[in-house]
Amino acid sequence: MSLDVSAWFNWAMRQRIVLAMSGEVVYTASGEAVAVTEMMQQFPIRNE
Repeated sequence: MSLDVSAWFNWAMRQRIVLAMSGEVVYTASGEAVAVTEMMQQFPIRNE
């Protein structure tokens, strides 16, 4: 996992956008499996 993906995943977990990740797939709060790259484009990191 690259540092960019790791940072995004940690941010998305804090925002409750995703619950888990397996390989290149993340799982949303609704249980949907989505490619991490697609989610990173849909939900870019925003400074808090």
